[in-house]
Amino acid sequence: MDVLMPFGAGAWIFIGIYLTSLVGIGIVGKRSRLEDSLSDFYLAGPGFGFTILFLTLFATQYSGNTFFAFTGATYRIGYAWIVSVHFMTAVIVCYLIYAPHLYVVAKIRGYVTPSDYVEDRYGNKVLTIIVTLTLIVVLCNFLLAQLMAMGRAMQGLAEFNQDVAYIGGVVVLALIMVIYGTLGGLRAIAWTDAIQGVILALGFGVLLILLFDRYGPLADATQILMERDLSDGTRKALPPTNLQFREWLSYILTAGLAVSLYPQAIQRIYAARSAIALRRSLAVMAFMPLPTMIIAVIAGIMAAAYIPGLEGAASDQIFGRVLRDIQAHSVIGYGLVVVLLSAVLAAMMSTADSALLSISSM
Repeated sequence: MDVLMPFGAGAWIFIGIYLTSLVGIGIVGKRSRLEDSLSDFYLAGPGFGFTILFLTLFATQYSGNTFFAFTGATYRIGYAWIVSVHFMTAVIVCYLIYAPHLYVVAKIRGYVTPSDYVEDRYGNKVLTIIVTLTLIVVLCNFLLAQLMAMGRAMQGLAEFNQDVAYIGGVVVLALIMVIYGTLGGLRAIAWTDAIQGVILALGFGVLLILLFDRYGPLADATQILMERDLSDGTRKALPPTNLQFREWLSYILTAGLAVSLYPQAIQRIYAARSAIALRRSLAVMAFMPLPTMIIAVIAGIMAAAYIPGLEGAASDQIFGRVLRDIQAHSVIGYGLVVVLLSAVLAAMMSTADSALLSISSM
C-alpha cells in the first residue's frame, strides 16, 4: 500500500465520517437489544432476514484479500486464476450441503458457537476444548492478518511518519471495531457489515470502470500478454496445463471446505431468522463469485499487461500500483480511488470484526 499517493484532507474527512458512523451503529445496536443474554448478543436474538443476512455473509466472505491477494495471484499466473470463481462458488456449495440442517438443529438445541455443536454431538469435553482452541488460534491468525493489512493501508495513505501511521491505523481501527462490537454484538456488526457490503459492491463496480477508463479494452491487454507469452515463454494468456487443472481441483476442494467452515460464518447460519431467509441468502451468494472474482482477475490481467516486471512478494503490491496509476491519471480517478479504498477498508474491517466477535464468544 505504500505505493499509493497520500490522501488529502477531503479524503480523510470522507473516511472519518464513515468510521464515525460505525460507532453510531453500535449505539443503535445496543439500544435495539431485546434481552441481556448470550443469544441476543452473539446471534442478534431472533436473527436476520434475507437482506441483512446476505450482506453480512457477503462482507464477511470477501475481505481485502479479494482485492490485493487475488489481483496479485492473477498478475503472477494469468488467466488460469479464473479458478477463483470456481473455488469461491464451491464455498457456497459446501454451505448448501450442511447449513440448512445445521440451522434447524441449532435452533432446537440453542447453539451459540461452533463448539456448542461439537459438545452436543459428541459429548466429549476434551474434544470440545481441542476444537475450541484450534478455532481460536485460526481466528487469531485471521484477525492479525486483517489488522496488519489495515495498518498497511493507513501507512500507504498517510503523509506523516510511516511507523506512526501503521501503529495508529491498527490501534484506531481496532478500537472502533471493539467499541461497536461491544455495544451491539452481532446485531451491530451485521448492520455495519451491511453498510460495508454495499460499499464493497460499489467498490467492485468502481474498480471495473476505472480499469477500462485507464487501460482500455480487456482484449488489448490480452493481446499484449499473448505476444509476451510467445516472446518470453510465459503462459499468462494460455489455457491451463494438466498440472494447473490438478491444482484447480485441489483449490476447489480445499477452499470450498475450509472457507465454508469459518466460525464466524457458522454463527451467521445460526443467526438466520428463518430457514427460508438462509436459503435465499445462500442462493444469491452463489452468484457473487462471478462479478467479484472476475473483476479481480481483470484487474490482475490489466496490471500484468501494462505494469510488468514485479516478481514474488512484490507482485502482491500490484493492486496498489494500479490505484496509484489511476490516481495520477485524473481528478475524477483520484476521487473514485477514495471510494474504492473505503471499500477495501470496509472489506478488511467486516472480516476482522466478525473474527473478533467469534473469538470472544468461544
